[in-house]
Amino acid sequence: MRGQSFACLSVALLLVCAVQAAQPVGAITSSEPFLLRGARVAVAGVPSWPVAPGDDIATATSPAVISFRDGSRVTLGRNSKAKIESDGHPLLLRLLEGTGAYVFASGSALQLFVGNKRAGLGTTRGTLSLAASQAAPNALRGSGQDSSLAAVRRPPPTLPPISQCRN
Repeated sequence: MRGQSFACLSVALLLVCAVQAAQPVGAITSSEPFLLRGARVAVAGVPSWPVAPGDDIATATSPAVISFRDGSRVTLGRNSKAKIESDGHPLLLRLLEGTGAYVFASGSALQLFVGNKRAGLGTTRGTLSLAASQAAPNALRGSGQDSSLAAVRRPPPTLPPISQCRN
C-alpha cells in the first residue's frame, strides 16, 4: 500500500513539474560558445540548443541566431545580451546589450524590445542596438523603466504601402 501511494505521489509530482516547465519556443545556434541561462554552451557537435521563456542569452566572440517556432529569426551580434520573456503575454525578446538583427515571419506575434522600449513595430526586418552605457540601470532585471536612449535602426521599406497595391 505504501509503495502504491509513493508511486502515485511521484507520478503526480512529475506531472505538475512537466506542466510548469517552460516549453521551448525556438532554438539557438552559433559557431562559437555562448552563455545560456548563465552556463557556457560549447557548440562542438551540437548544432542547436532549445530556448524557452526566461532564458538569458549572451554572446562573446561570435553572433548567435535564435530561430523561433513561428519562423521568425533574431541574430544577436558579438558581445550582446538578450532575454526571452513570456509571462502569459505574447512572446518577446528583449535586447539588453549589444546589437541584433531581426526578420519576422508572416503573422508572427513575437515582440521585440530594446531595453524597455518596443522595437520593430510595422516592419518585417531591421536592426537593433543598445550600448551597455545606454541600458537602464535595472534593464537586466526587466524593471519596466523606460530606456529612452535605446536606438532602433530600420531599413527603408522595399514595398509600397498596401493602400497603393490595390487593383
